[in-house]
Amino acid sequence: MLAEFTVVAMTALVLGLLIYAGWLPALAAASIATFSVCAVTWPRASRIAAYAGLVALPFLTAWPLLRPDEFSYPIYFAAFTLALVGLGAFQPRMFTASAGTLYLAYISAAASIFVVGKYGFARLPEAAYVLAAFATYTLLRRADRRERLVLVYMIVMLGAVQSALAVLQTLFGWPVFDAVLPYLSASERNYFAYLLPGVTRLVTQGSGTFPHFNALGAVLSLCLPLVFGLWLLNRQSVLHLTFVGIVTAGVVTTFSRGALAGSLAGVLFVLWFGPTRSKRATLVLALCLAMLVALLGASVANQYFETTQNLTVRVQTWRTALDDALDEPATLIAGYGFGHFHEEVLRAGLGGQTSTRQSTFMASLHSGYVQLLLEFGVVGAVLFVAWMFAALRSVRRSATSIVAPVVGGALGILCSQALDNGLFSYAGVLFVALVAIAEGEAECQPGVDESPFAGTLRVAPDDGPASDAH
Repeated sequence: MLAEFTVVAMTALVLGLLIYAGWLPALAAASIATFSVCAVTWPRASRIAAYAGLVALPFLTAWPLLRPDEFSYPIYFAAFTLALVGLGAFQPRMFTASAGTLYLAYISAAASIFVVGKYGFARLPEAAYVLAAFATYTLLRRADRRERLVLVYMIVMLGAVQSALAVLQTLFGWPVFDAVLPYLSASERNYFAYLLPGVTRLVTQGSGTFPHFNALGAVLSLCLPLVFGLWLLNRQSVLHLTFVGIVTAGVVTTFSRGALAGSLAGVLFVLWFGPTRSKRATLVLALCLAMLVALLGASVANQYFETTQNLTVRVQTWRTALDDALDEPATLIAGYGFGHFHEEVLRAGLGGQTSTRQSTFMASLHSGYVQLLLEFGVVGAVLFVAWMFAALRSVRRSATSIVAPVVGGALGILCSQALDNGLFSYAGVLFVALVAIAEGEAECQPGVDESPFAGTLRVAPDDGPASDAH
């Protein structure tokens, strides 16, 4: 009955939009209608299609067709995944009572209410990634082992392709995706110039198909620990080793300091807690990094940060936003609203200064945790911390070997977002997906590998939600 009603309702909606609103809204509604019908008939295949759509988003945004504004594809994806959640609402265990569900439901509702209440429904797409994170988490908590592993390898492929594009952009200044960014960023961030005399400091920063090199860096800080952990499970695989090399090169060519720090933290975690238990290798790597920092010396480090400058600017921006927030401490309980601290607000807090490299503030907060506290309030911050603790407790009980690479990837982006804005953007959706995968793996029991990658990964069979009945 639900399927028939959905088909009739969606058909009427498409025809109405075609007559009164034009072909583009009608096409979007028709796509959602088609996807909804498929979701009722083939639920598992539809969820896998949704995961493929998530991984394809960065490439689609670089394609101007059917893209009248910056947010079209993300809001399409959010609509698709929310439709899947809605159509599966009556299935067993679609919604699980967990700290993650509570946190994501809260920030989704808070972001939507604030954006719509302040700007109207026309600006709702600005909350698309927050809504998509909630829908993706809900779907993955319903998913079985096969679906989770398919998404893991999709994310690995995403990182490899985007890294290859970043390397080409740094070395040759090509390709440039005009629909996303008509030019490539260049700055004096070349790490090697501070170690090797004669090497130029000015370098082109790879951004792949993302609008900023930091956006790509956030994604790669998640991908590198993940693909590195998969290689540790498959050391004889040349393909896995190749992926490690490509993604490592991608992290370097973004010249994003947050991405570099996050990737290193994730890799160290995988070495220490991974299935190979390479604690000796972890200690050696950590010692080498410490010696490198010591050899560089404080003068070289200071020279680098003075040249790139914006570490100090970040701190000043946080102080400005926190000072504003503390003027109204009651508002800080639930937060100022998603997207409140944009460039105009920060400029007003510093007496109207403009956003340039020489100014004392940035156009955004440049810290996921400061943004979480100020825009979603103490409530959002407490729910997030509770979710992280609950997830950590659950994955400690897991006996599956895939957990360490997945948690390493999540840790990588958590570290990188101390200095960046990706926690509520595309990279944030991938982070939520990895945490959901890790929590799903924690429900598995050790046994014979029944995954589609049997012989490739040493993983345990799924003992989680039952498969969909057809």
